[in-house]
Amino acid sequence: MGVLLALDHFALLSNSEVNDRWLVDFVESQKVRSTSGSSSRSNQNQRISQQFASTQVQIYYRDDSSKQEYECDLLDLPNWAYSYALALYRVHQSTPSEDSEQKSKSAIKTAVGGFPSVLDLLLHANEVDISGRSFQTDWPSVLGYTANRSKDLLNAWSRSSVNDPVVRACTSQAYDLIVRIFVKQNHKLYGSEALLRWIYDGVSELKGSGSESPVPPLSPALMRYAHSDPSDYEDKFQTMPADANPLDPGLLVHALAIDPNRPRLLQRMPRGDQGHDEIDFGAQQLGAALAGPPTQNVNPDWPFLEVFWRSALPWNHVEGVPPPRR
Repeated sequence: MGVLLALDHFALLSNSEVNDRWLVDFVESQKVRSTSGSSSRSNQNQRISQQFASTQVQIYYRDDSSKQEYECDLLDLPNWAYSYALALYRVHQSTPSEDSEQKSKSAIKTAVGGFPSVLDLLLHANEVDISGRSFQTDWPSVLGYTANRSKDLLNAWSRSSVNDPVVRACTSQAYDLIVRIFVKQNHKLYGSEALLRWIYDGVSELKGSGSESPVPPLSPALMRYAHSDPSDYEDKFQTMPADANPLDPGLLVHALAIDPNRPRLLQRMPRGDQGHDEIDFGAQQLGAALAGPPTQNVNPDWPFLEVFWRSALPWNHVEGVPPPRR
């Protein structure tokens, strides 16, 4: 179901210290907690539950064509690498310490060093001015460094044991898809000036360390998410495809040209003995003197939108159009 592409997002979106610490513990524990079962559970189910409790949180993928099996850790997913760093940053902000500061900086260095293209996409999504230098930041030099790391990522396959070009291509496509979903979901979480300054400082230290490690190759286990649909991870739902517009643009103009000054038509009362009834509005008597046709009749010359919603009412009919046969 691709839940690992969204679980970190919702944990961070809650902006809760409890959930921030849960995310950190979830990554660092590398364990899945088992739930206590009822007394009626069979011994076999209890053994399965105990085995599940000792399983590491890892991502598995089996290639049916080559019969190869691949696996990777949580931090081998780009979204979890960045979310883990952000959770550590928040934990440090709530309870500052030298250890938590170093831990959060190390995490963001690992995230940017392993998935350098994500940083540039986050900055563009937040419309950060990266065109020049300021007294605090020098984004052009930092992004130049990450661009070089991105090129190294493409060449990292030479250090990988995967020789199948199809697997390499599918893995790269899955990586781009995961990054696209992550940036779309989470870019607003990285928009604060203080957080961007922290990321900049971390990448600057990584750049100036002089002992940068080579970019690790992507894990083929990422192919597990190669067919994920980005629309499944959006926070809004479109009930109609954007390109499914059955109306001519010229009709839309006419449909929306509703005259707000046109008097509303009142439904006449049933006719009495004298051929008309009177409606008492305060001290005035109105009735047959009201102008306009009855509301049961829909004038086809009205704006298209008004014709549509009026004709949807079962007691109305369009002038000149006979009722449907039963």
